[in-house]
Amino acid sequence: MAVTVDHLGNEFNTQKEMCEHWNIDSHIFIMRMRKGWSLVDALTTRPSSELVCTDHLGNSFTTIVEMCKYWNIPVNIFRSRMNRGWTLEKALASPKQLHDTSMSDHLGNHFKTRTALCKYWKIDPSTFARRIGSGWSLEAALTTPVKVIVDHEGTRFDSIAKMCEHWGITESCYTYRSRCGWPLKDVLTKPSRDADAIYCDHTGKKFKSQAAMCRAWNITPSLFSQRKKLGWSVEKILTTPPDVKGEKVVDFQGTSFNNLTEMCEHWGITRSLYSSRIHSGWSIEKALTTPLGRTANKHVVDPNGDEFSSYRAMCKHWNVSLDAFYKRFRSGKSLKESLAPTREELKPFSKDRVNGIKLLNCSPIYVSENGTQFYLCDNRGQEDVLSVDELRNLLRSA
Repeated sequence: MAVTVDHLGNEFNTQKEMCEHWNIDSHIFIMRMRKGWSLVDALTTRPSSELVCTDHLGNSFTTIVEMCKYWNIPVNIFRSRMNRGWTLEKALASPKQLHDTSMSDHLGNHFKTRTALCKYWKIDPSTFARRIGSGWSLEAALTTPVKVIVDHEGTRFDSIAKMCEHWGITESCYTYRSRCGWPLKDVLTKPSRDADAIYCDHTGKKFKSQAAMCRAWNITPSLFSQRKKLGWSVEKILTTPPDVKGEKVVDFQGTSFNNLTEMCEHWGITRSLYSSRIHSGWSIEKALTTPLGRTANKHVVDPNGDEFSSYRAMCKHWNVSLDAFYKRFRSGKSLKESLAPTREELKPFSKDRVNGIKLLNCSPIYVSENGTQFYLCDNRGQEDVLSVDELRNLLRSA
């Protein structure tokens, strides 16, 4: 039969019997041994719950809660007083007050408020509170100098915000560049995209941002964007005052309407179709005057100008899965790039010849500025370059 032996050589029939002999819970013993404690420490170290705390009169208590209950003082007030540098006797014996704001530093100096204490030690109250809340000692919280921010030229600043303001960059830009591992000089001196952008109004005056230009002309940035989408000139956008009842909308002929819906109804199209056409790069005239397709509810337009009742129908026409289309479109690709063929669609060309055409490479060898892809093919024994539209037409006619 296995025998359990403690650090003194005493033998026990079981581990539980040994723990009972040393007055230690068997679960605590097992946990300590798994953490790598020595046998003597695992058996003889008393649990923290059994550690005794003593008041200023020498009375022993199992916990701080028990001691505070004996002295009839809440635990949070006791801890707050100790954090403010009070002696144990004063923290326990002083009566509770409605506004107990007096504080003492580590040298015994007394102050009426924490603000007075911080002013004496020349430290910001919020910094002091943050340090105490993080577990700093009273002495360290009061005497540790505040970290000074220094740039690459050795100039000192009170905070990162002031340094960023001095170098003309935003705090978010500073944080992002620092996390990317940029040298401090590059972080502070390289102009950001926002800093590079210069916006000019119709008079030639320059602004650091579009928002600043809009503020100067007393219009909102959203109104500026709306008017820009309608094809207005910069001068007209900035100088036309906002309508009290709502912004007027003007078509390509100069006719004014109370809103976009009214204009679309006048031209016999839906507002959603108009927005879809504008986002596809159509001009205002084309978007308003191009007649609807066979179905009056069509409102999705592909790069060729064909209209569909839904994105699903458009993707089916282009032989692209809806998931692949959305994934590409949401990643920032253009509509034509999002409708580009997948490897599965061009698979027939890589296996066998389709109308005498066979792909030599499944990846496009060239992509034009408008997003059209071109593929290297074997056209009846001769190398040829065909566009994706030509390949698709061959598939449909096969």
